[in-house]
Amino acid sequence: MIMLRWFTVTVLLLAALPAMGESLPTFFGRSGQFIELTPKRPAPDVRFLDETGARRHLAEFRGKAIVLNIWATWCPPCVYEMPALARLAEAYRDAPLEVVAISIDRDGLRAVKPFFRRHGLEGLRIYLDPNQESIFTTTDDRRDDALPLYGLPVTFFIDQRGILVGYLTGAAEWDAEDVRRFLTHLQDAGDPVPSSR
Repeated sequence: MIMLRWFTVTVLLLAALPAMGESLPTFFGRSGQFIELTPKRPAPDVRFLDETGARRHLAEFRGKAIVLNIWATWCPPCVYEMPALARLAEAYRDAPLEVVAISIDRDGLRAVKPFFRRHGLEGLRIYLDPNQESIFTTTDDRRDDALPLYGLPVTFFIDQRGILVGYLTGAAEWDAEDVRRFLTHLQDAGDPVPSSR
């Protein structure tokens, strides 16, 4: 009887292993591949500003999957991907996914607002970090409330529970089918929690 229970428990655990250890689908950007973090960890509560100058926190978006893109107006790969990122934000407007594109331009809104107008980026909200508080560039600068700047652009992916699952360095084709498949999986990963928005 004990042996039968042990066998049953073992079979059930083995059947659950693929689901428990299931990796996210992968995709490629223009210059790199999505890197899945292992082990995954809670995303830092990054701070930034909105267009009005109000202080925002990443935790405000809890309950949604987040595509957190760090970019600058002077970065050619960033400029290349911004129209597709705006289309992505528009396409997922009513979905449990938020596109948060944070500019690290030192001139803040003075640089970003004309850039948005010139490139017709109506689908994106303007988020700013002119003091670059949301990032660190070396291990000496590492902070618990910031993300590593591996290059520009860099995009971090956070699931609905607030878990940082991976990142992509370089521009992405945000309209590509493999990216959309990945984002659908990201939205469905984990148990959603109530949003504070």
